[in-house]
Amino acid sequence: MRLSYTALILVCGITATFEANSTETFYLTAQINNANYLDGFEAVRFRKRGEDDAPASLWEFDVSSPNDFCYNSTDKVVLWRPDAGKKGEKLQIVKVDSEQEYSISWPTKRYTMAWPSSVSLIDGEYLVGIGNAINKVNLHRIPVGIDNVQQWMEKHGCIQQVEMLKEMKNTSTGI
Repeated sequence: MRLSYTALILVCGITATFEANSTETFYLTAQINNANYLDGFEAVRFRKRGEDDAPASLWEFDVSSPNDFCYNSTDKVVLWRPDAGKKGEKLQIVKVDSEQEYSISWPTKRYTMAWPSSVSLIDGEYLVGIGNAINKVNLHRIPVGIDNVQQWMEKHGCIQQVEMLKEMKNTSTGI
């Protein structure tokens, strides 16, 4: 005895028909009925050849993920994100212990920007976000005259920077 059926599936503006029978032959056809079926979805930026998912410099920190970041000079700190800024996009920075909140425009079509001069850069916990994505970032100032910077950074959780330091030592590029 052969059993067969056809089902009509409607999801997110996409219509699909599904046919099956007892010989386990399956057919799936989809038809887009609405030209605006992707309205409300964010476009995905695919990586280009040679592009990384990590900052290029030891002093750039990723605002798109929670992390610890070590710095030795406030004028060298650069904010980085894996996707370019869109027109009118705002970067939100909140210093947790003081609850001071800052809103800064991210440069259009740029992946990096300098730490805003209007925001004091001191050790501690910050909330950093673009749009609805908010991440906790702990900033740690590296003390002057420290003997083993890499070990100090590792102790303070700046793992991404430690990995970059190791790579620099392997390729002899220095800091």
